[in-house]
Amino acid sequence: MTHDWWWFANEDMETARVLLEEGEHLAGATFHCQQAVEKMLKGALKAGGMEVPKIHDLMWLLRLCEKTDPGCGALKDACHTLNKYYVPVRYPDAIIGSGPWGPPDQPEAQEALRLADEAWRFFQERRRTQVRERRVSYRRSPARR
Repeated sequence: MTHDWWWFANEDMETARVLLEEGEHLAGATFHCQQAVEKMLKGALKAGGMEVPKIHDLMWLLRLCEKTDPGCGALKDACHTLNKYYVPVRYPDAIIGSGPWGPPDQPEAQEALRLADEAWRFFQERRRTQVRERRVSYRRSPARR
């Protein structure tokens, strides 16, 4: 169900906010920002009637979303930036949310949350527009006349 993807995305957003406010688990905060956008993209795929792949690459998911909604391309920069914060947890020597440049600092974590918030607002507006379009379509359907 599409709603489940949004619920879990919101949960990741709230977790990222708490971790950022604490200021001690910035890698975790950035990881949850990436996870939130991943779930938003997967929710958009589901809403568009597409199969939801079991991948974590935001750029790949974004390209799939663009097939049903080319406007999703507006999130390219956000997805590119947040993509670096996903590290498969199956690697015991990996630090979540870090790369060769080291763990994120406070400004970087704040930027990750800003980008995730941007994606959240984008998809919320898309969802509102879809609901309005369905209502108009329903009212205009021949069966309703």
